[in-house]
Amino acid sequence: MRVVVLEYVGVTKEFAGDEGILQVVDDLSLTIKRGEIVALLGPSGCGKTTLLNMGAQLLKPTRGRVVCPKGTRVAYAFQEPRLLPWKTVEENIRFVQDNFLPEPLGGEIRERILVQTQLSDFRNAYPDELSGGMKQRVEIARALSIQPDLLLMDEPFKSLDPALKLELRSLLLAEHSRQQFALLLVTHDPGEAVLLADRVILLSRRPAQIRTEIALKAPQELRTLADPLLAGWLDEIHGLMVGAQ
Repeated sequence: MRVVVLEYVGVTKEFAGDEGILQVVDDLSLTIKRGEIVALLGPSGCGKTTLLNMGAQLLKPTRGRVVCPKGTRVAYAFQEPRLLPWKTVEENIRFVQDNFLPEPLGGEIRERILVQTQLSDFRNAYPDELSGGMKQRVEIARALSIQPDLLLMDEPFKSLDPALKLELRSLLLAEHSRQQFALLLVTHDPGEAVLLADRVILLSRRPAQIRTEIALKAPQELRTLADPLLAGWLDEIHGLMVGAQ
């Protein structure tokens, strides 16, 4: 039986503002198990990033519970890279590793990830010397380098060119196969969701509730959008998303 690494139990999240209380999530329950890839889809502003932030313990729910077992190693790849500008590429990666991994193990993993993300030649470069796509590679490399039990990703491939998206998705799946971490992924791209996820969770408009859940059984490494089965899932998701607008 797979171990539960993240659980939302009857979670409601509200924010107080000048115009009163804004409810972003409403009585939502969801369980993520080790080795699973779960994609969150929903209208813009419906609360997807808020759910990730609660999963990372950056926000507390107003009501309900977010449960992450003690000792779970959590990594977060943000939509906009949050690199330390005064540290090089390698130093940015090592900075987070030092909280979790001893050397030389950290160095061995770091070297492998730098090679896989084609960043070896830029290990001594600073963030302001990198393109946007390269910064995003570093953001993903940094998250993978700590060997997480749970990886949270907020639209990590947004605004990247198609070739780089394909490259980073392949890297993500290869590392997932190697490490068997749980992955909770926010995306606006249904195609990305059916190519990567074991389960797709479609959320309602704000405040977010789960409208439906679709289990995708085909192995990720064999998936292609030309496959009639995936095309059927994609059509179903598109229809549900239109209904959620």
